[in-house]
Amino acid sequence: MIILGAQVKILRNMKWFLLGATGFVGSYLLDEISKNEGNEVYLVSRKKNLKVHSMRLIEVDFDDDETWENALDDSDVIVNLAGAPIAEERWSPSRKRVLYESRIEPIRKLKRILENVKKKPAFYINSSALGYYGNFAVHVDENAPSGKGFLARLCVDWEREAMVLSSHHKIPLALVRFAIVLGQGGGYLKTISKPFRFYLGGHLSSGNNYFSWIHAADLAGILVRLAEKKNSGVYNAVSPNPVLAKDFSKTLGKVLGSPSWFHAPQIALYLFFGKEMTDFLLADQKIISNRLGALAYEWKYPLLEEALKNSFQFL
Repeated sequence: MIILGAQVKILRNMKWFLLGATGFVGSYLLDEISKNEGNEVYLVSRKKNLKVHSMRLIEVDFDDDETWENALDDSDVIVNLAGAPIAEERWSPSRKRVLYESRIEPIRKLKRILENVKKKPAFYINSSALGYYGNFAVHVDENAPSGKGFLARLCVDWEREAMVLSSHHKIPLALVRFAIVLGQGGGYLKTISKPFRFYLGGHLSSGNNYFSWIHAADLAGILVRLAEKKNSGVYNAVSPNPVLAKDFSKTLGKVLGSPSWFHAPQIALYLFFGKEMTDFLLADQKIISNRLGALAYEWKYPLLEEALKNSFQFL
């Protein structure tokens, strides 16, 4: 039992099956799950003796179907975070293939293995991204249609695979569309903060595009709340306070004690990243969620400056 002020929250012991949870977001999710010591956590990995968290984890060999079956049997929830990082490399044809296959193939494997699981999991959470809505999505919520471009098409196919699995095996599904994720030790900030350390920080192009974000601790909290409440449907995992990209850069510079006075012209970004990835980096997304309220989730970092200060507190 955890007591928070006048609130009393009883955490039920749960059996978790985690796929793609050995990275940045996964570490925050494990932190959140570990708050209840009675949880039983099965973590799929290609590596042996994985040290990703201090809590006790039961490793599941990615290539051993039988261990998947045992871990999935009578589990409370599947959480699938599998997928290569979107913004780590230029979107060449080979990189696009990696981005696609790293998201689609694990779901197909999961669907196939579940055929041999006697007691199916009670709930299924699959990650997606706000890229679903395209590069120009202002005042958009979960009811908006998909947009255009490579990332939107990828998200549509990604979600379709999850829905096929859910329908076939009759497992309720929550699709969680992630905003840009901030936090310690990885994600977007690992790359974007580098110029600021050399006093070369600034924004991309005009900086007048909206930037939707979420702190990884809040994302993990939302995933756990969904697992506990088993609320199906689509959820935008996004802070209630999106900002202009130029204001994001100013706030980041303030937190790091480094000015934000440079800006990269759009033509330079096209030359370096290519048009498709540049359009993604300059996306104008002011996205909200009309569904998170039903979870009664209390935000840890609703404001950007607080989120950034936490992300860099150990510097």
